[in-house]
Amino acid sequence: MTEIEDLVSYYSNLLIKQYHDRPRAVATIEALAEQDLSDLVWMSVRAAFDVDTAAGVQLDTLGKYVGADRKPDGVTELTDTEYRLIIKMKIIKNLSDHTMKSINDYLYLFFGDQIQLKDNKDMTITYWFPLTIIATMTLAVQADLLPRPSGVAIILSGILNPNGDFGYSRLGTPDHLINGYGVNGIATYEGGTYMRVIWV
Repeated sequence: MTEIEDLVSYYSNLLIKQYHDRPRAVATIEALAEQDLSDLVWMSVRAAFDVDTAAGVQLDTLGKYVGADRKPDGVTELTDTEYRLIIKMKIIKNLSDHTMKSINDYLYLFFGDQIQLKDNKDMTITYWFPLTIIATMTLAVQADLLPRPSGVAIILSGILNPNGDFGYSRLGTPDHLINGYGVNGIATYEGGTYMRVIWV
């Protein structure tokens, strides 16, 4: 049986006992149930606008609702996967009260252990995440989409090797750069971690 047939059968079985052997009563309930269920179109609409499953135009619509642009820097057009991350970050920024607990709770809700936040106790916070999404996270922080307590700087740390080897680069102001491992402020360490500090 299909899902809709199961639901229609469920509702017809709710008839009180004396109507179970009355075909017209059963048919009436089944007709009403089929009409109300509308071929489960509402479920398809709900799934199409679920942030985890939406794609293309539906994802663009969600982005408009939360205030996240598919081109956060005005140039780079994000893929659906990248845009989904940006939308989730913007939702967290919109919903959280910008305390560490609130941000961490929402990060866990949307990303599980994939993205974590640490308070460095020096007016900076560190976002830890897989190195594969460093470009999207960098765009997010540049567009001020990452949630953070007021006046706190953000450190982005892309993890390649969970053993903890790392290199780093600091971006103090637009005209001040201190290079770490690597060149041009892009800190890389083969088999290790990427770290970049962006003051916002």
